Amino acid sequence: MPAYDLMADRESDAQGFVEQAIDCSECDRHFTVGIRNTGAGLVAELQDENTPVNVIDDPIAGPDDASEMEAYQRENLPDNPGQIE
Repeated sequence: MPAYDLMADRESDAQGFVEQAIDCSECDRHFTVGIRNTGAGLVAELQDENTPVNVIDDPIAGPDDASEMEAYQRENLPDNPGQIE
């Protein structure tokens, strides 16, 4: 994840940015994805010749171990999804 610089003087200077190469296993094409940390979220931008795609996500890290998340869900979420408020 690109770092966000809290000590920067301007918002535009604070935002972290990295580019990553992605290979699609379905179509064997190669793409470049730009990932920007706005401080409030991550914005991933994929641009091919035809379709611009923007994905926005919360930068809060999840647990490293998937079993931790499953254990949390078993303990804290109801069996019936209709009970979730």
